[in-house]
Amino acid sequence: MKHVELPTEPLPLLPLRSGVLLPGTLMTVSVGRKRSVALLESLPDHGEGPLLGVGIQRDPRVSDPSIADLHPVATLARVVRVASSGRGTWQVTLQGLRRFSIEALVQEPFWQVEAAPLDDVSADAAETKARADARDVDDVPEAVREALTFTFAEDMADVLDVALLPGDAGLDDRVGSTPDGGPGPGDAVDDRAAVSGWR
Repeated sequence: MKHVELPTEPLPLLPLRSGVLLPGTLMTVSVGRKRSVALLESLPDHGEGPLLGVGIQRDPRVSDPSIADLHPVATLARVVRVASSGRGTWQVTLQGLRRFSIEALVQEPFWQVEAAPLDDVSADAAETKARADARDVDDVPEAVREALTFTFAEDMADVLDVALLPGDAGLDDRVGSTPDGGPGPGDAVDDRAAVSGWR
């Protein structure tokens, strides 16, 4: 995945009630809040997919989050596809590009953030370094290696806890529930209403 620079101007933000978009992944979400729909309707429909930020809410029950309601780290994403579901909600497919820190939040007419870059370390580079370090240190006891593996597993559990927040967040800004992340059975996707410049 090629490196994408973080825009210097305020970045449109799509706050998710649940789910996590990680760099290097694709995710489809259902969007229904007025501010989020306004964001999608403002996107240009030509050229390469536009960039936006994807944040995570601390509490999915908050319908109009402030900066205190958001986790401080978000993901820069490219919009891959947008389609109207015909029920006042939209399906948007996003590609995670890199992490950034939310510095300030503007709330009109939709959420926008001032963003600061964070250093990204790819999983491949981190894994390569860990394997190289493990080969260089022959006298590391097996118990230490197991503890490091367990700590990593606990960290991943924390990520999953955020991704699977309890409570009824409704359909607004949720991760798609079908295996391919697209609309579910019975969802009428009106491709004529889709912003089609990025397919």
